[in-house]
Amino acid sequence: MSQTIKLPTIVEPTLILDGSWGIYIPQMFGTRYLTEADCKRCNIDIEYARVLGDIESDLYWEAWESVLDNYSTELGETLYQDQDVWLVPAGFKWPDDDM
Repeated sequence: MSQTIKLPTIVEPTLILDGSWGIYIPQMFGTRYLTEADCKRCNIDIEYARVLGDIESDLYWEAWESVLDNYSTELGETLYQDQDVWLVPAGFKWPDDDM
């Protein structure tokens, strides 16, 4: 894995990857943010972290789903993807769509 960027402590969702990356979003997250320590802490198979580097892998999307479902920072921040990928602080509640 390459050098990673330490994510900041946040109080509201922070955009970390723009949806314009398209199918490369998982690869970008894997190379920029996902560390071996994250995988151990979040119970993400380390092979999935490696698979994110290979967009042609049959497991690419399965690996990304595992990361989205299981990733959290040491402060409990999690990921949310609508098209963009957001880092969401622990306990944050999204406003109702009706508001």
